[in-house]
Amino acid sequence: MSPAEFIDAYRPLAQRLRDITVPGADLFPHPIPGATEQQLTEVESYLGIRLDVQHRNFLMHANGWPDFSGTFTLLGTADFLGSDLMSKAKEQLHIISGAALGRFRWKRNRLLPIAVSDGTLDVWCMLIEKGQVQPQFIWFNNTEPDEYETFNAYLQACLSSMPEHIAHFSDPNWGRRPTAS
Repeated sequence: MSPAEFIDAYRPLAQRLRDITVPGADLFPHPIPGATEQQLTEVESYLGIRLDVQHRNFLMHANGWPDFSGTFTLLGTADFLGSDLMSKAKEQLHIISGAALGRFRWKRNRLLPIAVSDGTLDVWCMLIEKGQVQPQFIWFNNTEPDEYETFNAYLQACLSSMPEHIAHFSDPNWGRRPTAS
């Protein structure tokens, strides 16, 4: 699925979920318009790395995405060049315990934040090895890391889980406390 197809499929589902969970909330945000080749080259030069092909392609369609899912934001080129959001992501990555980083605990300094939560310690990263961002996408949430083979595999998981989330939060019993018997 192309980034444009993903965006077109994801946004209405995310809007539906937002309408259910936060009635009267603002419209689900659009991604920031895509990065230019010049912006991507500038980021790669600044960081001294080559971005992963799938992530780079996505950035050409969505150069960051505030409130992408719940409380987290996908970072864009301006963030990779240095922003408060990137500083926050790096800080959160250093706060997460070594145990929660799992097999990545010794590679903490080679993790490139791709997304960050403003409501939790969650940070989504890709590993840098030999000057190249690797395809694997890792979600660190202060428990065991969730690993996805590629950036696109993560996006596909987000998209495919949306109907389940919508059904869960549409349940009239959602959020009700059990009564004592």
